[in-house]
Amino acid sequence: MSELENESMEYDREQWETLRNDPNKGAFMILKSALQMDVPREELEDFIAQRTKIESESGNFGFEYHLRNSLDINTPEELRIIGESAYEAAIAAEAYNHVVSIAQYLYGKESKQYRETLEMSAKKTESEKVVPEDEAILEERSNQKVEISANASMKELIAALDEAKLIEFFETDLAENFDNQWLELYSDLMPDQEKLANTTISEFFKGINAQDLEVYLPIKFI
Repeated sequence: MSELENESMEYDREQWETLRNDPNKGAFMILKSALQMDVPREELEDFIAQRTKIESESGNFGFEYHLRNSLDINTPEELRIIGESAYEAAIAAEAYNHVVSIAQYLYGKESKQYRETLEMSAKKTESEKVVPEDEAILEERSNQKVEISANASMKELIAALDEAKLIEFFETDLAENFDNQWLELYSDLMPDQEKLANTTISEFFKGINAQDLEVYLPIKFI
């Protein structure tokens, strides 16, 4: 039985309403807490649907897929359907930063879909010029961080980064500021959901001190 299938009605409704409307918590952390509170499934599904609608309207097409995948609340078949729908929506919108991330999780980095989305992303990047307004936005985004424990799993980190729309910055910063081996290790780990869930951030980045990770990556440890 998955965590989400625990549908006990013995829960604090007032506490849940306060939690779900907390502006200082992301959807992932809200749902993790809600699962521990035994909030009923229908309440959680309603919350996910509302957040997904908001995120999709802002172009974050992989939000629901990464969220559900990181929480382990759906069957592999359900996740596949959700992932394929997100992949197709991102392709249609030419949101290739999200397409690449979804394709890597869903199909693996050796897949045709992943290779094709990398090529499409590269072509779009090459054809677009950054105007001053975009540079200001990028500068502001580069200073944003996700707050997370060093003992959280890599799967939880990816979900938090994706929710904050910082996944592309994380991957770029990883490539630019650390040895190539780290990006290769990250790419190898991404398709393996079990290893992602069982590898903590500190374990993955063993040998790099936490301060360097906070300086060069969009991460702040708590």
